[in-house]
Amino acid sequence: MDGIRNDVARRVLSVLLVVAFAAVVLARIPSIEMHGGRFWAEEGTVYFSSAWHRPWYVTWFTVAADAGYWNFAAGFGTWLALKWGGVLHAPMVTIAFALLIQCLPVYVIVTHEFPWRRSVIATVVAVLFCAIPPVTGEVWLNTITSQFHLALAAALIYAAPPRRVAFAVLDCAILAFAVISGPATSFLMPLFVIAAVIGRQRIVMVEAAIVFAGFCIQLTVFLLYPLAERGSHFGPGELLSVISLHVVVLQMLGLVLARDFAAYLHAVHHAGAWLWAGPLIFVAFYGVIGWGIFRTRSVVLLRLFAAGLVFVLVSFYEAWAGSFIGFMHLLSGGRYGFAPEVSRLPSFLYRTEGFVEN
Repeated sequence: MDGIRNDVARRVLSVLLVVAFAAVVLARIPSIEMHGGRFWAEEGTVYFSSAWHRPWYVTWFTVAADAGYWNFAAGFGTWLALKWGGVLHAPMVTIAFALLIQCLPVYVIVTHEFPWRRSVIATVVAVLFCAIPPVTGEVWLNTITSQFHLALAAALIYAAPPRRVAFAVLDCAILAFAVISGPATSFLMPLFVIAAVIGRQRIVMVEAAIVFAGFCIQLTVFLLYPLAERGSHFGPGELLSVISLHVVVLQMLGLVLARDFAAYLHAVHHAGAWLWAGPLIFVAFYGVIGWGIFRTRSVVLLRLFAAGLVFVLVSFYEAWAGSFIGFMHLLSGGRYGFAPEVSRLPSFLYRTEGFVEN
């Protein structure tokens, strides 16, 4: 996109990319719009119910009993849906609100200094990459899982600086919104703090302060609403096996091979043997990607890779509910594999580095 010298044309293309992304997202699940919308899981039973029965200052701060964290996007989004759409049209309002949130990563992609901006085609592919990750149906068009899109936007903000000062102000607003809308963004707190200490840039320090404050809030909520089962009895072999199944085998090789691998992991785990295949796949997959990105000497791509690695490790660990077999169900838990897709974007860019340069 940087090859387009006309500033107006570049802005128009950026807007068109965001609109095209929104159209692709809507096309993923056309039945939702055709049938007047829908609530997804706790979006209706917890958050909309709270908006119906309680005042706004309670609804906005609702903490689901089985979550253990504050999801402001869900609380505010369902309250807004009740006010603007009433009972009949509230699901359509939550869909529209979620769609706006889910366009934020694309906004960051087209407004920040990423390597793919040197090529219009590479930028288009990067946007499409955010729209069509496999086995992630549960993260689309609802407010409760919009937290994962916000986390992706936060990772992109962390990775690359904005092109203008005005964009930096919007970045801070996005980070503030993201970090109180679920725990995923707060996982990036150490990375933001390290970047602030090393770079000593004012805007980076402000961003780190926002994420750190949000981390403290989410930690306080977690301590007040503890869920003992999360993260319990999860050894390294089990963790890396689950990640390899859902993030590598399922999304890279497809459902058929993933079912065979899940059956193998189930049998090995049931026999009490060591789960060696999962850790081996994890190390090989991320090792190859990491080495390739390291060779590019691109700080932006290295930061994206680091953010993706943090997401994939912490998200699956904290998602753990005490049953290894539960994660052998391939079509459940796709939300935990969405944000780690950020680590695939650098992989794509590394492989197309020569193309982008040309």
